[in-house]
Amino acid sequence: MANKVARLPRRDVLKVLGAVPLGTFFPALAGARMKGPLYFCCGEKNDLYRVVKASDIAASRYNRAADAIAHAPEGAGVLILADNYPHQRTGIDDREYADARKKRLRLYVEFPDSIPGLSVGDPQRVAQGRYHNILERCVVATDSFAPALKRMRILALHDCIYVPVDSQAAELVLARVAGFDTAVYGLPKEGVHPLLFKHPERDVLVATTKLSEFLKGRYAPPEAWPHVWRWIFDWLLAGRESGLLRWTPVVRPAFTRDEHLPVKAELDAFSKGVAWYSDANLFVAPSWKSMVYRYARKSNVRHNMDPGWPLGDGSEGVLEGFASNIEWNGKQPVGWNLRNDCIGEVSMSMALSGAIEKKPENATIAHNLNNFIYFNSQLSAAPRDDPRSPSYGL
Repeated sequence: MANKVARLPRRDVLKVLGAVPLGTFFPALAGARMKGPLYFCCGEKNDLYRVVKASDIAASRYNRAADAIAHAPEGAGVLILADNYPHQRTGIDDREYADARKKRLRLYVEFPDSIPGLSVGDPQRVAQGRYHNILERCVVATDSFAPALKRMRILALHDCIYVPVDSQAAELVLARVAGFDTAVYGLPKEGVHPLLFKHPERDVLVATTKLSEFLKGRYAPPEAWPHVWRWIFDWLLAGRESGLLRWTPVVRPAFTRDEHLPVKAELDAFSKGVAWYSDANLFVAPSWKSMVYRYARKSNVRHNMDPGWPLGDGSEGVLEGFASNIEWNGKQPVGWNLRNDCIGEVSMSMALSGAIEKKPENATIAHNLNNFIYFNSQLSAAPRDDPRSPSYGL
């Protein structure tokens, strides 16, 4: 990607850099062939709109659905996106739907509060297990995206919130399925919810959730979603071929599948891993340790540390880490527990850093963490400190 960007005219590179906050994403500009323009109803920071604009595709943006519909010429494609997802559904009234129909517009609507002729239920969150693991996943239900995405391909919409709609056919559905990349046993007979489908009687393409926040929400796998958007754009443009959008995910591997690792790759990975504990602000400081004990006693806490909180030195321990489940906004909830196994593992990492990287400050943190475990915390108190107890020393 870097080579492709380097060959762009300087003004185009500056145009992209000016429109996209650094550290968020950097879309590829090559290969966009879309015949437009497209008309958007969304905020300026919407992921899809930003990628489209950075890809030099003709697009007009409006804050109100009525304005996007009014300015779009006859037969154009209009995208009405869910800016307030998941807290508020996208409002489109009967008059706006009627105006779009008179102009033979093709509408793509996300997370709607109403759809002509169809019943829309209250928003539902994807089913989760005991440890907030996702039990229902996005599945390709047709051959619409083939050959790039075959039927039964599994995609990830993390912590999806959707509106139930009774639709007999859908391109993407939500269901409990078995498999990693593919739903190996197919779809179940019950509990299948449409996520992306065509209206049976109108030129309206409905997404019952928000598909356009694919960067912030870290939708996966990242190489699959451009094909979904290509199909949506092809439909909006009445079958005219559109370009394949490409972008760099916010979170991604440090090296590609085929890259040769540098000689110092292992040591670099270790250094970054050690630095991550501090970068993530996991070392508890005295000024906020009371919150740790309060949150650790509660389940389903979704409050993360404030970036402005001071960083501890290991004397008050280190938090368990972050949960593996990804929330709808791309965040991962912190684990507020103070566990001796987690603290011991961090202590070993910091001690090795002190020896290998010659960083005495990390050796001091290891010392403080060990003192916390064995002398200064409840982890070694009560029965753990009683030689007569079967859990003595644990």
